[in-house]
Amino acid sequence: MKSKIIFIIFLFTIISTKIIIDEPELIPICIKKLKLYETSNKYKNYISDIFFDYTILLTYDINKAKKYCDNDYCIDFLDLAEYGESSSTSNHKTNIDKKLNGGYFNLFTETVHEKKIAICFFEVKFNGKVIQQYDITKKLVCNRKNGNKCKIIYGKTARQLLESEKNFITESIHNYININIKKTLENYIK
Repeated sequence: MKSKIIFIIFLFTIISTKIIIDEPELIPICIKKLKLYETSNKYKNYISDIFFDYTILLTYDINKAKKYCDNDYCIDFLDLAEYGESSSTSNHKTNIDKKLNGGYFNLFTETVHEKKIAICFFEVKFNGKVIQQYDITKKLVCNRKNGNKCKIIYGKTARQLLESEKNFITESIHNYININIKKTLENYIK
């Protein structure tokens, strides 16, 4: 019983979600727009204690969506959506140094009825810790007093993340976010 309670507490400290669904019929449209890829769970070898803060908004009201936009780029995109057809935009920022932090923003618009524009807005802010990576080193050490007998000594040295590892972490996080958004919306339907 204690393990279940600890797991539930751990789950709620990792994910915080704000969901505003004005129009439940938009859920299938928004789920269809999410791109999901198969990735491995190896990103857990690089990051730990990651915290996600989700904001999900599905509405027809452009003014309501503008309240959740925190940059001019998002607001301009919504202004253009009033005059255009279906479109989508996204912005992803990931900073990986000693800490991991960033933001993920997706905005989809689609004209559903004559003057109704469906808006799917997803914004996620995240932060976590980067796990220190090490290289294995080996060194040949010889002892002249003992008849020049040599032995190999293994050690490890700290290293920075490689660019390919940073890209892998970024792609894994974005895919993880899309999977969680999809599951959250599917559970909302049930």
